[in-house]
Amino acid sequence: MSSQTPGRTRKIAIRVVAIGLVLLICGVLYDLYYPRTIQMREFDPDEVARLETAMWRSYYEKRRLQLFNELVD
Repeated sequence: MSSQTPGRTRKIAIRVVAIGLVLLICGVLYDLYYPRTIQMREFDPDEVARLETAMWRSYYEKRRLQLFNELVD
């Protein structure tokens, strides 16, 4: 038998979910608003072509997770 009551377990679960949501929101805001610099001189057309080809392959082969990861790159 558990030493915690169901009400206490529920409160702990709610706190864990709330902390997770706060961390997720902070991560999204950091990603959206953190200043970054991009130099156009660093543009690599061969790398862009490779990534785009890989994305189309993933799209047509219905590999959703791999497609998402390639889109993020």
